[in-house]
Amino acid sequence: MTTTNRKRAAVLPTELATNAAKPQISFTQLRKEVARITAEEQAKDPKYYRLICNLTGLRRAQDLKTLLWMTIYFSSAFVLWNWAKWMPAQVRDNWFAWGAVYYVNIFFSFLGAVITHNTMHQAMFYSTFMNRVIQVLLTLSYGHPVSSYVPGHNLSHHKYTQSRKDVMNTHLLQHKSHLVNLILFSPTVTWSVLQSDLRYILYQQYCGNMAGINQTLRELLTHTAVQLTCLYMSPWKYLLYFHIPHMCAQYGIVTLNMLQHDGCEEFIPDTEEVNFNTSRNYTNYWVNFFCLNNGYHTIHHLAPTSHWSIGKALHEQLIIPNIDQRLNCPSMAQFVYDNYLANGNPWNKEPRRLDYRSREIQVRPREDESRITYEEWLKFPKDFDQNLLPASTGKLIPAIFLLTFKFAVSPLYSFDPNVKGFA
Repeated sequence: MTTTNRKRAAVLPTELATNAAKPQISFTQLRKEVARITAEEQAKDPKYYRLICNLTGLRRAQDLKTLLWMTIYFSSAFVLWNWAKWMPAQVRDNWFAWGAVYYVNIFFSFLGAVITHNTMHQAMFYSTFMNRVIQVLLTLSYGHPVSSYVPGHNLSHHKYTQSRKDVMNTHLLQHKSHLVNLILFSPTVTWSVLQSDLRYILYQQYCGNMAGINQTLRELLTHTAVQLTCLYMSPWKYLLYFHIPHMCAQYGIVTLNMLQHDGCEEFIPDTEEVNFNTSRNYTNYWVNFFCLNNGYHTIHHLAPTSHWSIGKALHEQLIIPNIDQRLNCPSMAQFVYDNYLANGNPWNKEPRRLDYRSREIQVRPREDESRITYEEWLKFPKDFDQNLLPASTGKLIPAIFLLTFKFAVSPLYSFDPNVKGFA
């Protein structure tokens, strides 16, 4: 941390994982500090960054890196699809070369999921049209309509982190083996997220907020059309180069939630004081280089609309002085080994599932919920009949299918008469 940063950090004193009481910091103070640091960091940008933004329409020139990551994904997918046609014999028959390109494709598909996460918190372009184009492209790199990322992640997980209203809370996993909890986290919460997403879409339809719903359906239809085309051209190429990388990307981005929040404290909304111990950070340089500073997860939760390029500065000046330092992990690989292989399993010396303070996690017991697998987080008006929303997956999917079919019949059709085309 620079001398200037240390002086600034005096506003938010440091305690290194001790029990000493820290001064309470309000969200008002935090927002002011975030605004100040953001202004300072933007003032450091080279002058040509403004030229880049003017030429490209980007809000932040650093998102050229985001576009580069997307380009690498699509380029690697295109090369793999045409591998036998384009490559000379000595390369075509080289399994190491093919494997290297395939690994790049899977890895950058996962980075597409990371970019989706960033984009759903802060738009990349000034132009609404360009943002919607990027969302369609990200849908093809991530393998899922990116607009549907908002309800489960932004509105549930961020607002109610680790509570029953968080559709991705880690208490849903209660196996005796912590390694099994990690492996099964993604497939376990998938149904919760799916139910949440579908109910949100249908609720927005009832409310007449169709601009975002139309965009979600455009992404879904584009993704479906590309899937069917690839499947028709070559079923095995579709499976190998389209389906598997996307499945890995989705599995990886959801599993990260387990690594970032399990054993952390529950975020209590509508409180004035900031709790800095609700997320775990991974500070390794290469993790943050490729994952666009998403290792700095605490500041992301406390200031989710801040641009990823400022994450490191915000983390150093606001999070390090206030967080329990056991939640700052230099190595993600070491954390996985310590907590999922060498701890929390029946065959370990310490079989208990421990939180960041090395205390046994008191996992909340599941309730017998026949309707949905999480506590309802949607806020309905008093006069809204909740029975209008299907509560089971078996009823939700047909309702969404009907909605999508109507949209597919006429891509310019809108359920809101005031919304036309890309409006």
